[in-house]
Amino acid sequence: MCWETSARIDSRQSGPIKKPDIFDPSSLEKGRFPLAKDAAGCIVIDDKHEAGYLMEIKSEFALPQLLEKYEAQFDFIFIDGWHTFDHTLLDCFYATRLLRVGGVLAIDDVSFPSVKRVVDFLKNYPCYAEQGSVGYTMPKTWKRIVARALAFPISRRTWASVLTPSLYRMVFDDRATSMIALRKTKEDSRNWDWHVDTFYP
Repeated sequence: MCWETSARIDSRQSGPIKKPDIFDPSSLEKGRFPLAKDAAGCIVIDDKHEAGYLMEIKSEFALPQLLEKYEAQFDFIFIDGWHTFDHTLLDCFYATRLLRVGGVLAIDDVSFPSVKRVVDFLKNYPCYAEQGSVGYTMPKTWKRIVARALAFPISRRTWASVLTPSLYRMVFDDRATSMIALRKTKEDSRNWDWHVDTFYP
């Protein structure tokens, strides 16, 4: 299980641990974990040893190290990192390589446009199938109501082909996703020149 967070475990707790700590926000207030801006954590749980260890480095440095040792061995990876498009895509790139077939990739904060774009891209990977998601009902603003009324004479399929995915969701979706889980159903066997035409801003 890997994630980035704005909290950092006290240096006295570095090294082997018996179980992962979930960085409870209330413990931050009590001073258990001092805040460290831009700090990152990655907890690796090894089934064979029934323990884990904490890597107190940013994911762009931790994940390549993990890949050398644990390629295709992870059952579950949870990403809640830096929410820029490039960081999220990089985390997901390594997560895809680290997951075994049958493993699950969970991504938090999909409501962020940059994270949502990465998820839209990943849904096109032949090796992933959506396992489930958590979301919320979109508010019915006057702008959405007017946009839907104006768009009504034209089919949604037509609108989907001319609008960007984010604009289409803004007008037509009643629910927004906040977290999603993708199951790796087979090896990632895309060709070196694979791309998706539907991936645009």
